[in-house]
Amino acid sequence: MGTNKVYIDDSKWERIKRSLKAAERAFVRVGFFGEAADGKVDDSDFTMLELAAVHEFGSEDGTIPERSFIRASLQQAYDDGEMQKVCASLYKRIAEGELNTDQALKILGEWAVTIIKKFVTEGPYIEPELKPGTIAAKGSDRPLVDTGAMINAVQYEITGAEE
Repeated sequence: MGTNKVYIDDSKWERIKRSLKAAERAFVRVGFFGEAADGKVDDSDFTMLELAAVHEFGSEDGTIPERSFIRASLQQAYDDGEMQKVCASLYKRIAEGELNTDQALKILGEWAVTIIKKFVTEGPYIEPELKPGTIAAKGSDRPLVDTGAMINAVQYEITGAEE
């Protein structure tokens, strides 16, 4: 009587382990980077990064209140469970070999930038409301939306991806 031999190809399992390990070390940063961050706002000495920081955290002297658009938008996506769904889906696609870590992080970065832009342009309404003088000067009562330059400068960058 002959013996049956079973060969197990674990190369797929090894690839999955490498991909998931790489995903653990990599992350996406969302905000203002490089030339977009260093660019001047209109004809001032104020950079886009400085403008974004003032809106995100408020001015030191308190004349401009905090109107978080980065933290608040991503926190809302987290609280709604949307962020967890996106991350779980991407992690699964990495494990299944459909995406590598770099591809998944690019999708996550694009998603985060879209969430931030949508939060600013569509809502919910960012508090506190603008002062009447500000509304008159800019012709709108929507905070953080004027020329669109700041919100269009939001970017993502990937750190630590090896694939």
